[in-house]
Amino acid sequence: MSATVKYERIEKNCRSSRNPKEDAGIFSILSCWWMAGIFKTGSKRHLENCDMFPLCQQDKTQENTERLSQFWASQIATSGRWRLIKALLKAYPFCDYFFVLCTALLGAILQSLQTLFISFLMVEIDRLSDSNTKWAYLHGMGICISSLLRVLLLHQFMYISSLISMRWKSATTGLIYQKVR
Repeated sequence: MSATVKYERIEKNCRSSRNPKEDAGIFSILSCWWMAGIFKTGSKRHLENCDMFPLCQQDKTQENTERLSQFWASQIATSGRWRLIKALLKAYPFCDYFFVLCTALLGAILQSLQTLFISFLMVEIDRLSDSNTKWAYLHGMGICISSLLRVLLLHQFMYISSLISMRWKSATTGLIYQKVR
């Protein structure tokens, strides 16, 4: 008993012809403010296909497949050993990989700082006197600030990692499809 799933094609002229992320600034991207319009629409009614934004140009399968096939062809031509992972890594900007690495490292540092602030706070609570609570409050603020920064970094890490993996998957699938055809 296999159920067939019908997909509706998203019409191109339902909404704007550009994704708002393409025009968004750094703070809008970091806070996902560029999606505020679709969030407002979704809070008022069910979202329909016409409400969805078009894909960014760099996220389209055709462009990803063409880019990967160029780097794959150069990989085959330059070396006798075929490495798909090398072609995938070269096909996309290094700054994306660097950003993922930096957010992961900063997240780990902030996690360590949280533990450090908690241990300092426990020491301050043990020797707490009514006249000197300044350090306890400072350590508590350190915990809050490092937690907030860690959440923001984790969000960006997961978003960019998922975006890179989606691009890799679409490009690899398109490349395999071209080879099979």
